[in-house]
Parts: sequence; structure tokens; C-alpha cells
Amino acid sequence: MAQQVSSIDAAVEGWGRAESVVGDVSGKHGVGALATKADGRLQKHYDERGADEEAPVVLGSGNLGLLYLREPTRGSLDDLERRWPRLVPELAAHPGIGFVAGLDAAGVPWAIGGAGRHNLATGVVQGTDPLADFGDHAPRVLRRAVLMPEAPDLYVNSSVDALTLDVAAFEGLVGAHGGLGGWQDRGVLLVPADLEGCFPEHVEGADVLHQGLVRILRLCGHRRSLQDPVSRQVPAG
Repeated sequence: MAQQVSSIDAAVEGWGRAESVVGDVSGKHGVGALATKADGRLQKHYDERGADEEAPVVLGSGNLGLLYLREPTRGSLDDLERRWPRLVPELAAHPGIGFVAGLDAAGVPWAIGGAGRHNLATGVVQGTDPLADFGDHAPRVLRRAVLMPEAPDLYVNSSVDALTLDVAAFEGLVGAHGGLGGWQDRGVLLVPADLEGCFPEHVEGADVLHQGLVRILRLCGHRRSLQDPVSRQVPAG
């Protein structure tokens, strides 16, 4: 595949979409000093190497890749197929990639693998389920991630070894987090016995964890003047 892709070696946790990829992380949109530094690194990369305005930008974080088009609005799977017909199929077929995920033109979230696809809205699978090795929770949490307004145009998640639970990280690190698969999906939370009622039996999502931590703070006399945190709501499928 001859298409040029821009990339940058930098921490990308927390980057999101506002008007464009560079605009998302620039200080002029008020997202903070850390994002401003990230914008500076990205702009320096463009200045030094030159940037094809049509080239996608790919950010790697652990075993998760985030692909953005340099457009003011989110692109769909149909847009990617029209502009780069081989991009999604060849990514999905790569042995180091478990699946890619995005929205089609109708707003339906899909997970796509080398031999099949999973409709994250209905649960219908065509061919081989690309999420089969990622656990029963995978369709649920992936659907939520794909529907978030700050989601990239395409998620790229590594493969996972069904026996060892090793993932194929996109960074040269000893451990990886951020995507699906492997031991990173199996977090453990230890709390004093008299505070365990602050959490549900199963904690899934950073917002649920945050709410439990806020309850602990309030029991200890803190944050009583603040409103309860509100969970991000995703439309029912």
C-alpha cells in the first residue's frame, strides 16, 4: 500500500477531536498545556518532514492505534473505502492486528477483522467474529468507545494470543494498556472492607471507577459541595 501516513512518537492519551487533529490538541482550544506541547511536537514533525494534507495521521498508544483524517468532521468507514480502498482490508488482514473499528455512513459501529465483521449495534456477525478472542465484554466496551464523539476515524487494535494473552503492542514498551486484549483487561481494585459498598460488584469504565472514588472522598468528608459525577451516556443499540 503506497499511501503515505504521518506519525509521531509521543504520548497521545487524552487527545480528542475538535475541529482537526492539530486543532484538537492546540492550546487555542483551551485543552491545556500538555496538549499544547503535543501540538508543538506534531507541528515540528510536519515542518521538518513536510506533510501531505491528504495523508491520515496515526497515533499509537500501547496496543491501540488511532487513525485520523485531517478533516473538521469525523470520517466514516465508507469515506475510508472511497479514498483508500485497500486501507481497512489490509489493516484488518495483518497478523499483528486483531480488528479495526469505526462508524459506517449511517452511524453504525463495526468491528472488522480479516475474515469477518461484527455489527456492534445489533451483535450480528458476518463471517468469523473478529472479537472472539477478546472476551464477552469486548463488543460492549468497544461499541461505547466507537460511539464517543472524540473517537478517531478508525480504531486499530492489536491481535491477542488466546493462550498466553500477549498483545502486539505498537510501542516499544515492556507493558501495554489502552486497547482490548491481554492482562490489561483484568484490573484489580483493593479497598478497605468498610468502603467496598462505594463500588458496584463489577467496575467497568473509568467513569464508574471515578464515581466510586468520589463516594469514598465524600465519606471521608471531602467534595461534599460538588455535584455527583454524571456517567457518559451512549444510546442503546
